[in-house]
Amino acid sequence: LPKSLTKNRSDKLLVKFKEKIQKDQENAKRFLDDALALKQILENILSKDFILPLEFLEKVYQNIENFNHSLDEDEFIQDEVLRGAFAYRGKLISDVLKLHIKDETHFITAYIKAYHEWLLYFVEKLEQKYKSLSKV
Repeated sequence: LPKSLTKNRSDKLLVKFKEKIQKDQENAKRFLDDALALKQILENILSKDFILPLEFLEKVYQNIENFNHSLDEDEFIQDEVLRGAFAYRGKLISDVLKLHIKDETHFITAYIKAYHEWLLYFVEKLEQKYKSLSKV
């Protein structure tokens, strides 16, 4: 049988657990805020009924890539709970790549549409994760 924890050891573990939950909540909130801001930008772009300049679209594409890099490097985000969301992102981006769009403006626009669709799903899953952390 395992030894039971002393009161002092138990209290220390509880404090560490609470600190980890708080850090995870802060991480979730930060990524949620960033995702919602990016979603709003993409919605504004997609609502235009004219083609935006390539230079502008390239900056948006770079912002998406920066956000992806942050997601891919973060231990909290890269857990079992959100794994399905990243598989879905890969599928949507893969669908765009399969179109073999030669024109860069049209490619980035298609990429933005796919990424926006993924963000809707990702935000929903991240909100669920954030709410579950708030219950602890």
